[in-house]
Amino acid sequence: MREFAAIITGDEVLNCTVNDENGFWLCNGMNSLGFFTREIIFLRDDIYSISSHIKRLISSGIDIIIITGGLGPTYDDMTLRAIAKATDRSLKINKQALEMVKERYEFLYENGIVKEKSMNRYREKMAILPEGSIPIRNPNGAAPGIMIKEKGTLIFALPGVPSEMKRMFDEEVKAIIEKELGIWAYNEKHIFLDHRDESTIAEILEEISKRHDVYIKSRAGIINNEKKMVITLASRAENEEEAREKIKGAMDELYHLLKEKNIQFHDH
Repeated sequence: MREFAAIITGDEVLNCTVNDENGFWLCNGMNSLGFFTREIIFLRDDIYSISSHIKRLISSGIDIIIITGGLGPTYDDMTLRAIAKATDRSLKINKQALEMVKERYEFLYENGIVKEKSMNRYREKMAILPEGSIPIRNPNGAAPGIMIKEKGTLIFALPGVPSEMKRMFDEEVKAIIEKELGIWAYNEKHIFLDHRDESTIAEILEEISKRHDVYIKSRAGIINNEKKMVITLASRAENEEEAREKIKGAMDELYHLLKEKNIQFHDH
């Protein structure tokens, strides 16, 4: 199973000053590439906490870690230092990243958004990257993102501003993932039951999940203002046809067993 974890950083998120958009959005984006979300971790701007979780995830053999936030010019932006600490790498000025930052401030100056275009140590901070990093251009903001490989894990650091993160993921990160790991297909279906007792079908769902290599989860839901049970079936495979076939096999068996138990259902 191909897995990824998201680390969402920022005191403003943990203090509930800012609503997080990034975690949910990244899960959807990575699902579409065939990755299973193992964890979403919300962390304060603390170098030791961030680095220890990165280290733990790398040791577990996870395929991808995506970190959002903490790439800016201020003292509490410490994601890059945390990555360096977790991977035991030195921090150095990256010439490519420095050019990206310079170009961005020139653009901001020319468009009257900032009063000075010259570099200072705070702006240069955004180009001090862990050794071996590949900078990712940020067309909506000043701070570049990065990609780095560590013991088989791809680590991405992206800005915390949702508009910046989303554009960089769509325009750059997806292409890197496809090149490095390939993209799998993801397929998902929902079945709605006129039935509320999950305990009576728990064994059925467990057995079907094992036999068909499909994730199956039941939950309560409201459909047309009526309480229903919703069963979600999800599969990941190397191609669309294989993903669909897994779901079809699981659904056919589930329909048969539900009929045997005289449980009413529909799939839309």
